[in-house]
Amino acid sequence: MEGIGHDYEFLENMLAKKNLKVTPQRLQILALIGQFGHLDIDELYAKITKDYPYISLATIYKNISIMVENDILNEIKIAQEKTKYELSTNAHAHFICTNCKKIEDLNIDVNCILEGFDKGSVAYVNIQIYGTCNACQTKK
Repeated sequence: MEGIGHDYEFLENMLAKKNLKVTPQRLQILALIGQFGHLDIDELYAKITKDYPYISLATIYKNISIMVENDILNEIKIAQEKTKYELSTNAHAHFICTNCKKIEDLNIDVNCILEGFDKGSVAYVNIQIYGTCNACQTKK
């Protein structure tokens, strides 16, 4: 979620709760995703190399993979687009502009959607709503 990019104590706790080593690189990855929201690997690499010019793309991939496996980061997969990443902080939906590809978080009460659900055990919920954002609509 945007806005918690520089709350290093919060980010350190995210790693510590999963028994992951707190490293400057991991903190910077989380801080950038927290600050800028939904980033793909290339966007993240371009931003992180400003502070860590010698970090490799392989290091970023490895750390992203570990943090996804440990539910610290969520993957946002959009057809024919690069996978984006966000902090795993709360359940929400995404509005994806089909024109500019911008992703906006939507605060939807997922518990309300699942109320009365008895078809099995829910592992996760992924709600993506596609359309044209306000900025793109005003450009037309």
